[in-house]
Amino acid sequence: MLEMEEGDETLFSRLVFSDEANCHLRGTVNRHNVRIWGTEHPHETVEHERDSPKPEDDHQFLRFSHHCQPFQKRDSVFCLFFHLYFVLFDVLLSFLFCSFSSLFLLNPPPPPPLPPPPQFYFSQTLSIDIKEWENHVNQLMTFFFKDRHWTTREFHDLLNEKEPQNIQKKVFEVGCGVGNFLFPLIEETNLFFYACDFSKRAVDFVKENEKYDDSRCKVFVCDITQDDPTENIPSHSVDIVTLIFVLSAIHPDKMLIALKNLKKVLKADGCLLIRDYGLYDYAMLRFAPGHKLADHFYVRQDGTRAYYFSTEFLSVLMQNAGFQVCHLNYVKRDTINKKEGICVPRIFVQGKCLVKNS
Repeated sequence: MLEMEEGDETLFSRLVFSDEANCHLRGTVNRHNVRIWGTEHPHETVEHERDSPKPEDDHQFLRFSHHCQPFQKRDSVFCLFFHLYFVLFDVLLSFLFCSFSSLFLLNPPPPPPLPPPPQFYFSQTLSIDIKEWENHVNQLMTFFFKDRHWTTREFHDLLNEKEPQNIQKKVFEVGCGVGNFLFPLIEETNLFFYACDFSKRAVDFVKENEKYDDSRCKVFVCDITQDDPTENIPSHSVDIVTLIFVLSAIHPDKMLIALKNLKKVLKADGCLLIRDYGLYDYAMLRFAPGHKLADHFYVRQDGTRAYYFSTEFLSVLMQNAGFQVCHLNYVKRDTINKKEGICVPRIFVQGKCLVKNS
């Protein structure tokens, strides 16, 4: 350039210098770019104080606003567009959400299918399987079942208080299991017992018990839905028939047949005592999906069945079988598990039925 200047003295007067610099406010933020133009040698210094104190007079405020006005306008316009962009985006998202929500409510997806029940449910779902009852007895055996010492408290007919000592009442226990109803009453009363069970293994347990006495009881295998109990018990010779948690294990279609078979062995002035699971019992509410076979009829994990009675259904069933309902009520009990610290509400149906006079 010096050589060019020697040949042209007006060279520097026709040159224009420009430069660009980033200005930092105390090393914290970038404010903006500054361009300085000039036809002579520029020596410019631009200073700006960030977070300056409030102006003491209106003159200083106006001067500050005048210098910053271009930048304030530019920033305000940018903020306006930025705000509008997010408002429109929010409106669009709200519209899409409401549209999909209404579509989901109007056309909800179908619920997922229930899990299939275990394989053994399909063997004989609506009938009693002897293998399942045998397995049930073998698994629980005698250590699980507890003696029922509450029977004389709940059923006063078993006390035999009104009869002379030389007259021995006869009781037919249906579904004796391993003898938890039979043996406490043999010790407490002078009754004679007939007892039957669907499971041969259960009958063997009773006969193997040291309390078993042939002079006080007779135990045999019997399916009351098919077998005639008069093959082992004389017709119309029994004073009391007991059904303690037995009828619920029978399919509802066969309950009427079972009750009519039991009526064959009852005396004309005899009675039937029943206690079974009531509707909405805690055990009924705990069944998982897939365990329901029919209304109020469920299958347990081991394959045995359980029906949960209403007093209305049981009353009609008894009348159709030829019995007259003396009393039939719900019984509510709280089963307390002290080890786990929980209280389980139980609901049972309990009643007494007499033979209807023909």
